[in-house]
Amino acid sequence: MQTEIGRIDVRLDRITLTGNLKITNQELENVMSEMPDWQLQPDYKADCPWWRLERYISDEVYETVAVFMKNKFQNSWRIDTSNHLKNDEEKRSIIRIVMLMNNVHLTRIDIAFDFINCKYAGMRHVLIKPGTTNTNYKDLQEVDFHGRSGAFETKYLGKRRSLSMVRYYDKLVEQAKAHVSVPENIESWERLELQLRGDRSSQWVEQSEKMLDLFKLPEVEKLDNVTDKVNLLILTEHPEIFKEFNKQKKAKYRKMYRENQGMNIEYAKNAEKVFFENIPKIQNEIDDFLAKLGQK
Repeated sequence: MQTEIGRIDVRLDRITLTGNLKITNQELENVMSEMPDWQLQPDYKADCPWWRLERYISDEVYETVAVFMKNKFQNSWRIDTSNHLKNDEEKRSIIRIVMLMNNVHLTRIDIAFDFINCKYAGMRHVLIKPGTTNTNYKDLQEVDFHGRSGAFETKYLGKRRSLSMVRYYDKLVEQAKAHVSVPENIESWERLELQLRGDRSSQWVEQSEKMLDLFKLPEVEKLDNVTDKVNLLILTEHPEIFKEFNKQKKAKYRKMYRENQGMNIEYAKNAEKVFFENIPKIQNEIDDFLAKLGQK
């Protein structure tokens, strides 16, 4: 959807169903061999074989539609799907796998916010929440794509196995690394992704709002006080130093961040408008998907 800062799209990006396998591993391998679109993955580190449902894009380029694998350190199995199923054959194959499990239940939902050709491109936004782990991952290998290049960077809020985690990354560079073609008119594409597990999966509206409240662009240069400028930069860019501040000092600058002093929230405000317009559509997608699989 076009907004005053550029195009913002909101979508249901992933659904995970978990259950217990009703058949033996050998019987499972026999069933999967009857579905050639599901490719057995040669991962010798895994406890059990696992499969990926692939969709052909072009020569040597495939898109992952779904993954079926055993949960690590558990007896249960899970099927992850992007939910963007394009034909009845894909739907039937996923339903067939779900029928191999009992006690099937929803265990994960991902909601993605795409910022395409937006005003403040460049992976400059931050997410700060006291008591929550912030990590950055950078791949400094340069990637060339349609004459553009850049470093792949991902910012995380929360831990991978926690009930909720936020991932903010350069989707355009990721697509280039995966050799996926992107229209020439897309000059920048950043994705803000909310991953919810367990009971949090049903709280995707509330959790999405909370995430957007934390998503900000530092503009400390607009503040008058030099000390405030420096300390807010430390909060947003050097949390390892900020944690050494005393309790009173931490509280002051967290309050400034919370009240958006020296912070630009145009992305969050515009994304919130798009999100509220798309809530019924996303809920219908979830309900429709679960209904097709007999889980609702």
